[in-house]
Amino acid sequence: MVFTDLSKQDMKAVKYIVLFYFTLFLASCGNNSAKNKVQKDTPTSGFIKIAADESLAPIVNAELEVFLATYLEAHIQPIFKGETEVIKKMVSDSVHSVILARSLYKEEKDFFTQKSLIPKETKIATDAIAFIVHKENPDSEFTSVQMQEIMSGKITKWKQINSKNPSDSIRIVFDNPNSSTARYVKEKFNENKELPKNCFAVNTNEEVMNYIEQHKNAIGVIGVNWISDIDDTQIQKFRKRFHVVGIISEKDKIAYQPYQSYIADGNYPYTREVYFISTEPHRGLGTGLGAFIASHRGQKVVQKAGLVPATMPVRVVEIKKK
Repeated sequence: MVFTDLSKQDMKAVKYIVLFYFTLFLASCGNNSAKNKVQKDTPTSGFIKIAADESLAPIVNAELEVFLATYLEAHIQPIFKGETEVIKKMVSDSVHSVILARSLYKEEKDFFTQKSLIPKETKIATDAIAFIVHKENPDSEFTSVQMQEIMSGKITKWKQINSKNPSDSIRIVFDNPNSSTARYVKEKFNENKELPKNCFAVNTNEEVMNYIEQHKNAIGVIGVNWISDIDDTQIQKFRKRFHVVGIISEKDKIAYQPYQSYIADGNYPYTREVYFISTEPHRGLGTGLGAFIASHRGQKVVQKAGLVPATMPVRVVEIKKK
């Protein structure tokens, strides 16, 4: 396992990447790339590649499965990477459609505007950041204050939370140093400053879950859609391997896990918006996929996956503990 120093990751990295590619493409490609390409795809046929945040892989794959089963002449190859890598692929013109857990920054929008490509952003869902701990960890419920202090490095030992916890130092595990989950923690808990020294990264969300299963002292940070579809047998197996952390509400002292209903009503606090973003210069397959995901049928896929659809009401179900 390769450990990565997340503290060196800076939120300005994306801006520098955009500026670099902007200069590169002005020098080498001019304005010919999009205009001179022959259109080989339509909204329901052809072949394209798309890029998506790896923390969103389950919901992206679910949408593609339904879309491709509906339109048999459509062929889409998804590429799952960390958030920064996804943006790089879009900037370098490798793909024209991406799925991210945020909208584009101003620098990114300005870059595409300079290329006469106006990004089309469509909100498709609300998901959340989930925290997971070892199955035998006696502490799986935290207040928002405790979570703030853990993720900002003020609390670094389990005994600071519970004197009876046999584990020692807390280790915080991310999927990827360039991922949306790492960025989220920096923005939410650290005011975009360096992450604590007890943070490290593996490669994927599944590797985070594997690590937590084997290490009692760790807290994993993953995209909730990896564990949100409770009807999926694979996800049922995942959830048996660790505890999903509940966040204790200051209002009613109830610990809320990142279930769909609690994401929708705001009782679970660590949520984020998911966007389909396209710079496609014509009405092609990327446009068709984005329209499908935003349609009633595509939003039903989001709902079934345990996330909150952007354009459909969610039936809020109270989950009571025995």
